[in-house]
Amino acid sequence: ESELSRLNRASGPFAASEDLLDVLYDYEWWHTATNGALNPLVGGLVRAWDTAGGTEPDAAALGRAVKRINTIGWWFTDGNLVTRRMDQPLNLNSIAKGY
Repeated sequence: ESELSRLNRASGPFAASEDLLDVLYDYEWWHTATNGALNPLVGGLVRAWDTAGGTEPDAAALGRAVKRINTIGWWFTDGNLVTRRMDQPLNLNSIAKGY
């Protein structure tokens, strides 16, 4: 079980390792550097599409997913404590794989 999985299940402040904090800070940097193209919530959009089973997804579900991925400030930190600002899981695969 990954540390990110535990953070995604946490309902409050989560004691993060230095490695996870580094990944989160790097993610924020790349999000800014790519003008928002790198987004940890895009997994919700993919899930909305996948649950449609090969057909066009429900417009309301897709709209909610798009609205969420355009949100910024997905987490905040206080020392080594990380708190997610929304219940949607963070997906950091684009930079965290192999970290």
